Amino acid sequence: MIVSYILKNYLEVLDLEYSMTVKPDFTGYEVRGATALWCAALGGNVNIVSELLEAGANINHSNSRNSTPLTAACDHNRREVIKCLLNKGAKTSIANQVGQTPFMVAVFGLNEDALRLLGK
Repeated sequence: MIVSYILKNYLEVLDLEYSMTVKPDFTGYEVRGATALWCAALGGNVNIVSELLEAGANINHSNSRNSTPLTAACDHNRREVIKCLLNKGAKTSIANQVGQTPFMVAVFGLNEDALRLLGK
């Protein structure tokens, strides 16, 4: 996997907290301050999420909307990513720009898997 190779061979020159502006096709809105971890969480790629966390990415880094990787995963019901982030210690109390915690985001999205995982 290319991400593994890059993290293994170039970690010392990488900025894991580098953020950019992205516009995921399926969300329809622009997000400023998105890190690689946030993008991987939003996309549901648990392997990349795990590798970035092992490399030292900030699990609770938030973007311009104050959305964390956990918030993004809950918003799109990324079950395996949610489990991974919770197991690695992601904070569940960080509210986004409109005051919603990951649990509230899951409630509004009717994301049952996310609700079950957050409710444990």
